[in-house]
Amino acid sequence: NKPYALKNSHAVWSLSSGLLVSGAITYFGAAMIRRDTKGTLIKSGLTGGIGLMLQGVAMDLAKHHRSVAIVVYYVGQLLFGGAYGLSTLVALIAALAWFKRLYPDWLGLGPGVIGPVLAAETAIFAWTFYAFNDKLGTGDLCDGCREGRVDIFFYVAAVVILATQFAAMYLWELPEPAVAPARDEREPPSAPKISLSKAEVARTWTFWGYFWVYFVTLLPGFGLKLMSSPVVYFTYGFSDAGSTAFTCLYLAGYGLGRFFTPVLSRERFDRARTIYQIYSLISAIFLLVSPATINGLPSDRWPSPLPFCFMVIAQGLLLGGIKGLMPGVLRHLWRST
Repeated sequence: NKPYALKNSHAVWSLSSGLLVSGAITYFGAAMIRRDTKGTLIKSGLTGGIGLMLQGVAMDLAKHHRSVAIVVYYVGQLLFGGAYGLSTLVALIAALAWFKRLYPDWLGLGPGVIGPVLAAETAIFAWTFYAFNDKLGTGDLCDGCREGRVDIFFYVAAVVILATQFAAMYLWELPEPAVAPARDEREPPSAPKISLSKAEVARTWTFWGYFWVYFVTLLPGFGLKLMSSPVVYFTYGFSDAGSTAFTCLYLAGYGLGRFFTPVLSRERFDRARTIYQIYSLISAIFLLVSPATINGLPSDRWPSPLPFCFMVIAQGLLLGGIKGLMPGVLRHLWRST
């Protein structure tokens, strides 16, 4: 009856906790990946698979052992969050290395290609979740619940994660480093490069300036990502399939923005800054207009939902584009700090 009363929603709190673990693992796990990439992929697959299986177990325990189910679900979400952070970082490292070597004239293609891949993966899981929730009978979440066999979805997802991580471990390879051209003896020696550690970079004001700019800019996009599907379901009367299809449209916009924006910037800081300013201005305008599309047109008759759907999909494109700029901008920050 209160679809927006999220203060007691364990799904939201556990997802937020999992994302925090994912971010921490992404920061601290880089050294582990450099030491043993294949071993890291095995650990990521096992941790992520166990995390998803525990979430499936929580679905089975929810009706008769609610407190235990909540604890198990949190543990599973935290484990999966850590695995997600590691696997995303490994994928980004591989994409940056291979695409820079194979397509040196298309700088930005490496971080750009990650976006559509993640969007397609999420869309596949969204439809899989819908299928298990709607087509395999009623689950055991609670008395009177309409949910289907969500537990089976988590078990299947765990098997998929395990298989893909072990396949990535088996196929893992980075290109050989390019041979540097011989230096002319008459040229003056170049200045030695200064290498800073993560801790040294994190102590600079420039780093924290970038951090807060990205944090404030990306936060609304992630909020819409979380709330857009419930809004179209409860406010505009979308069906389960319709809200899932809307989620996929949002993901398509996200993947498109994350793909072509790094290519447009070509990993040049001046271009990235200009694109970021344009994107953030458009995003702010859309955010100011978005509430009117809900409060002013709360009707399930078409074309009433169209303005809100357009705004959200556009925000997905802008969110993906801003995220696509981050690797090149942060590498510039690392070199210039």
